[in-house]
Amino acid sequence: MKCIGCGKEISTDKKFCKYCATPVQKSIEAYEREKQAREREQQDMVQCPVCKNMVKSHNIFCTYCGAQLSKQEEIETGTKPGGTGSKILKIILVIVLILTIAVIGVGAFYFIKIKNGTSGDKTTEAEATTQAAQTTQAETDKETAEYATSSGIQKTQTKEPDGTTAQKTEKKPLSYIDNKSMNFHACLSPDAYEEITSADGEFSFAYPKYLFNGGEYNDQINDYKLYYNNGTENEVYLHVYEKEQEGAPLDNIQLLKQSFSGIIQTQYYEWESEEVDSKGMARVLLGGYTDAANTKGIYIIAANNGRKDYIMEFHYPDSDYTNLYKEVNYVVDCLYRFSSFGGGTYKPRTYQQFLDDEWGEKK
Repeated sequence: MKCIGCGKEISTDKKFCKYCATPVQKSIEAYEREKQAREREQQDMVQCPVCKNMVKSHNIFCTYCGAQLSKQEEIETGTKPGGTGSKILKIILVIVLILTIAVIGVGAFYFIKIKNGTSGDKTTEAEATTQAAQTTQAETDKETAEYATSSGIQKTQTKEPDGTTAQKTEKKPLSYIDNKSMNFHACLSPDAYEEITSADGEFSFAYPKYLFNGGEYNDQINDYKLYYNNGTENEVYLHVYEKEQEGAPLDNIQLLKQSFSGIIQTQYYEWESEEVDSKGMARVLLGGYTDAANTKGIYIIAANNGRKDYIMEFHYPDSDYTNLYKEVNYVVDCLYRFSSFGGGTYKPRTYQQFLDDEWGEKK
């Protein structure tokens, strides 16, 4: 349990904190109040009618599937006829019906034209077919370009033998994303982390080498995603990115806190800047769970320098936040210390230093 006076870990069999002399009973009472608040918050949950996950009752959208949760009484009772799923089905059926009618109409039109046997009609049909093919190809090219931009695929141009220019796409590689399993035990050393600097030099971070089996990045917008997918879901997910956000840094981190309030269902850790640092940056650190069962942990570093937000989200399996010395907590500690925007003043430490509560070497 942590002391409410200094925030350090304390023992409940003592009467006063050995670091700041705050009465331990006050910390126990604060812990009980926080526990009761978490229980009340868990009771204030409703089930999404689409994906069946539990979400906060005041949410407008489901944080798991994105379904709109506009009418609370319908979410709570689950009796809404024609919910989001049925609406989507109806929309699909309407679209299919419209396309079917259109195809039948076009087919009937050309059947009549061909039956009349005019050469002018045949020319019109050929032109229409050519135009449709060109339109389809243009749409395909547009979708390919959009996918390349969103997934971090870089386009390169090559010359064909006839002198025309062809475009070729190449996915930018990330190292250490071919692991067969999540191996937290192999990540218990600073050497087990791959250091990355963004293309514009705005920030740097490091990720564990032995956790992920997939990942991608887009250096045009400085967006990095790594994950371990078990075939059904991402068991571990690391997302590091930046976005434009001008304004006072202290005000902007409040906006960042609000943006994550719908993701974190149970929060057990929060720290935020009281003033802007020497680099003009303010930040907030958050820890909690994203599920009602408290088994899916999340750790967030969010900072702002008056121009941009810099954000790191780490999602990981965790069933006991009271165990401060488990292996995944060392991974979180390294993510924080390697991050250039986390505000840490110490270099990444060894696992033994972590277990012994030694701070290590200053940056």
